[in-house]
Amino acid sequence: MRATNCFSLLCVSAFLTVAIALAGEQPLRLEEVVVEETPLVEEVKEEATPFITVLDTTQTPTRVQTATELLSESVGVQVRQFGGLGDFATLSIRGSASNQVAIYLDGILLNQAGIGSVNIANLPLDSLERIEVYRGFTPVTFGTSALGGVVNLVTRKTPETVANEISLSYGSFTTLKADLFRAQRFQRLDYLLFLNYTGSRGDFTFLDDKGTPNNEADDEVTERQNNDFFSLDVTGKLRYTLSNQAEIHFLSNLFYKDEGIPGIGNFQSTHASLTTLRSINNLRWRQPELFLPELEGTFNLFFTYQQDRFEDRFGEIGVGNQDNRNTTQALGGNALFTYFWGDHQVLSFLSEIRRETFDTEDRLATPPEGPTQTRMQYAFALQDDIFLWSDRLLLSPLLRYEIFRNDFSGKLPFQLSSIAPDRRKSESFFSPKLGIRLRLTDMLTLRGNIGKFFRVPTFLELFGDRGTTVGNTDLVPESGINWDIGFRVEKRQLGPLTRLFLEYAYFQSEIDDLILFIQNSQRTSIAQNISQARIQGHEVSFSLTGFDHLLLSGNYTYQQAKDDSNIPFLRGKRLPGRPLHELSTSLELFDKRYGKLFYTLNFTSGNFLDRANLVSVPSRTIHNLGLTVTPPGVKGLSLTFEVKNLTDNQIQDVAGFPLPGRAFFGTVDWKF
Repeated sequence: MRATNCFSLLCVSAFLTVAIALAGEQPLRLEEVVVEETPLVEEVKEEATPFITVLDTTQTPTRVQTATELLSESVGVQVRQFGGLGDFATLSIRGSASNQVAIYLDGILLNQAGIGSVNIANLPLDSLERIEVYRGFTPVTFGTSALGGVVNLVTRKTPETVANEISLSYGSFTTLKADLFRAQRFQRLDYLLFLNYTGSRGDFTFLDDKGTPNNEADDEVTERQNNDFFSLDVTGKLRYTLSNQAEIHFLSNLFYKDEGIPGIGNFQSTHASLTTLRSINNLRWRQPELFLPELEGTFNLFFTYQQDRFEDRFGEIGVGNQDNRNTTQALGGNALFTYFWGDHQVLSFLSEIRRETFDTEDRLATPPEGPTQTRMQYAFALQDDIFLWSDRLLLSPLLRYEIFRNDFSGKLPFQLSSIAPDRRKSESFFSPKLGIRLRLTDMLTLRGNIGKFFRVPTFLELFGDRGTTVGNTDLVPESGINWDIGFRVEKRQLGPLTRLFLEYAYFQSEIDDLILFIQNSQRTSIAQNISQARIQGHEVSFSLTGFDHLLLSGNYTYQQAKDDSNIPFLRGKRLPGRPLHELSTSLELFDKRYGKLFYTLNFTSGNFLDRANLVSVPSRTIHNLGLTVTPPGVKGLSLTFEVKNLTDNQIQDVAGFPLPGRAFFGTVDWKF
């Protein structure tokens, strides 16, 4: 507690160290510098202190690539997949839990209060311009503090000229993907429309050990069943520019998916299914000069809706027959004010309010309707970017205050027993952060950050369900202190190299009050704050472009994620799904006239699948190879052929859920 108070005092003191004497007559307008070349080029935004990865997604329509695959190749990011294309997948940053990472679409939060985690297999990719990964820290522009970090999906912008694109892909496991894109700009109005269809039978073969991994005599190669899916994704954007340079933006994204749920590999289901309907909408007003020439305002009003229906009437998945429908709705708004205080200081203030409801329906129960669970969230954040020493030194303190009010209406689960939770739970917390960026030379930049972050309990942890989970409104938020330090080297025009980039970061997190489900009776379990974790590691990213036709890039992550709890049989164990070593490299040989040859290698060391470190998976190396040809005489046309998992490795991230072996895909893409 004393360390936290000292840290808070340090941040407050940094706010008071305002360099007024450095203020000039003309206000400063800071432009974001982002260099984007390929999805594996790891870049940092110039005017920021956190370590940020920017993944270029503008070329993904020319390939069969998913957000799951792309994010898994990013430094510091671990992805756990429960199957192949379209199957459930979660994301971790720097050893965090998946529900400790906040995921946004154009600044709109996708995490739900019900479960916390986001299925990244359902994230759009082809409609995006880039993906921003904030490793370990949450900027002022986002309303929610996140222990692990932030992933922001940024949709495409309307180009200066009329743009059309058609893309069609086909490949292994009867996989089909089709994209349509149209964008046009008028004098004050521009629009963008994107449509995507993706479907697959998902019937890849895998080695089934029949649940007896130590007995190879009964092993057999079998086909994945009930693993088919199809999805539709539609994105529309409008922008209107007013006479005073103010802009009004409207974004709407609609996603629908119907999929089979195959279950574990040695006991596959044949009937279980899941349908998902999601709608994301945002209205934004941006005013460059709001009341004052130095003041800029951005205002958002958003609404999100998601309905999931899971059917397992034959009891093939989990316990008993199930037919459940869960509906989540969120409505809110925020205001971001940016004040350019002279030439050397920028103040940013964000206020946000968000109301989220979660409704359940068990169609096999009487009555089927469950209670409505509600969360009100209020967030306030103030950031001061102070530029000193001819702008070579940046001090960036941030103060964030959040309030959460949770309410459970209707009949509580286990209401007549002594273990019933309260109906209401409120939390508020203060999370300070301090970042430093020092540009020593034109080539070398140092960065460092320290901050305190939180994760509030989900509805399931607070209130339980109508089955085997008991709520616990005595839970406190998970909390942690993150810090990192590192450097960045970038040099252009170095002999035959047109660009050389290298980045290193050391990171450490100490997380307290981790929430775990503990069995408290023969038929129920309850969430409790009983665990701690300590995570530390190193990240290295590099890329070089040169010789007119070569691009080599990659990254390496080493991390030690250990259980630091007081539970004797868990203390000192490695956290599941967090490998010690991860390496990703990419090589491209390109010619602007004829196309490119590309190769990627992804290595993951062996890791454990359970907290007791009893079940493990071996290390694996995945090779992918592809060729893109741009035929002469047809402007904007490209043909791509890919081979994924070239050596046909039989692998899995989660026990019992095999991943596909070798697969072939072809894509025709035409921009006109």
